[in-house]
Amino acid sequence: MPGGARTAGGIAVLPNGKILLAGGSNGTTYSSSLLYDPVADTWTTTGNLNTPREAGYLTVLSNGKALIIGGSNGGTYLSECIEEELEKLYK
Repeated sequence: MPGGARTAGGIAVLPNGKILLAGGSNGTTYSSSLLYDPVADTWTTTGNLNTPREAGYLTVLSNGKALIIGGSNGGTYLSECIEEELEKLYK
């Protein structure tokens, strides 16, 4: 996994079967996203969230966006919901 292991990231299965991991933590709260391809068994670094967060809930919407809800930025709980264009998070 690029950048080393991380916990508490938002995870969602994309329509193409790949898995998007957004944010997370490993001593630092990340804004970066990773894409896992289970067929090739590979991780790829991809886009970034606007706000670093861990323990947010990530889901894929039918309009081509990903929605991440809540979580923490490593010290403060976040109450906002953020829609991110999936094109920004994965290519």
